Amino acid sequence: MFREVGVASVQGPKEAQQDTFLVKGNMIGVFDGNGYVHGATVANRVKELFSGLDETILEECRKVGSFALAFSTVAAEINNDWRGHGGGSTATLVRTTLENMASPLPSPSARTAWVGDSPAYSLRIRPDTLEVGDLLRGVNPVTWKTNLGAHNVDNPQEKTRMTDLGYTFDKDYFRRGRDGLQMSRAFGAHWFGSGVIAEPGESWVPLLPEPEDRLVLAVGTDGSLPVGNTEDEIFSEIAEMVRGGQSLPAIASYVTDKNARNYGDNATLVLAEVSHDQY
Repeated sequence: MFREVGVASVQGPKEAQQDTFLVKGNMIGVFDGNGYVHGATVANRVKELFSGLDETILEECRKVGSFALAFSTVAAEINNDWRGHGGGSTATLVRTTLENMASPLPSPSARTAWVGDSPAYSLRIRPDTLEVGDLLRGVNPVTWKTNLGAHNVDNPQEKTRMTDLGYTFDKDYFRRGRDGLQMSRAFGAHWFGSGVIAEPGESWVPLLPEPEDRLVLAVGTDGSLPVGNTEDEIFSEIAEMVRGGQSLPAIASYVTDKNARNYGDNATLVLAEVSHDQY
């Protein structure tokens, strides 16, 4: 479970807010709608489906150590509801657990599953240092951050998969004729062809906080945690604000407001401090 949670969601200069989020027990989710006019509707439906998943499905996911069943269940519902319609959504889910695949002893870890490019990080905030882990890549800490785990043109495996299916790409977009989409995996987005799938990437990262650590998970849309040189600045600001005693809701609001203005996108961010004694 989480000691404190802060959430903020800002529309920015776009015509509609297509982001949404989920915090339920030890699970965090963010969903970034995309494509035509139905992106927000699809994102909210995906959130609703994940929130309402039967506990037997979540228990099976826990036993096998994979979110695949949960994602395929949600994808089947979305395909039934939205086949032939525009709109799609990313999904990134992070679930904390005491199960450690590397050790028979219980210790905290984060299981992450995603389709699309909504990033997730662990921030180990110590009195004088900061270590950042990329939950999508399963790397903790990160020494070189590029969001290579995202399902977009920055991911060599996804670029090859989409090219083999006849898609082209330029700059940040995959192309199908004149249509373009940044993500190669998403819920819905049927208008962009069968290359867009909802099979998730998955990772597992041990968290292992020390008593002096403040361990914060940062899960957001790409508008709140843009990839590039700004990452170090954003994470350093978050760490300094945590050390200064500011609340996570206030920090999340500051980050999303700033980045929505700077990058012209919707921005949604969940910050959750992991408790040292409850997961």
